[in-house]
Amino acid sequence: MALSVYLLMFIALFCGLEVGIKGAMKEVMNEALSDWQKSHGFTYEQAAESLGLGRTMFWKYLKRPSLPRVIGLACQGVSIGQCVRNITVWHKRHRHTYVSGAAALGVSRATYASYLRSPDKVPRTVMLACGALDEGLEPLGQDGAVTRWSEVAEVRG
Repeated sequence: MALSVYLLMFIALFCGLEVGIKGAMKEVMNEALSDWQKSHGFTYEQAAESLGLGRTMFWKYLKRPSLPRVIGLACQGVSIGQCVRNITVWHKRHRHTYVSGAAALGVSRATYASYLRSPDKVPRTVMLACGALDEGLEPLGQDGAVTRWSEVAEVRG
């Protein structure tokens, strides 16, 4: 009996549902990402395309309680219209090591190293995140992060 309850809870969490104390399930929604989408007037398809994601992946991020750092930064990059063209140049300009560059973007060291080995294959999401970091922005949905276009305009001044 107890195993089936744990299995049900695991399936619910995997599907983006939050299980309450009495077992009632409610859908989890990432409010920061949803607000970002609405503030730009994007449909799911437009939001996904602007970030360089597929529609299904964008939907999955909407259902997560928190965003990966690189996705939060990419949202900021879209908001300010900033995207770097070459990650190798960005890496050198900021004098990053593999470890510091990976930490700045919120990706693993191995993933970051693969981006530097094949700069022509770096996802748009990562290039947008680099653009946001160039402007000194924090990821969407984190404390102190700029989340509205009007706030971005004030930061860029």
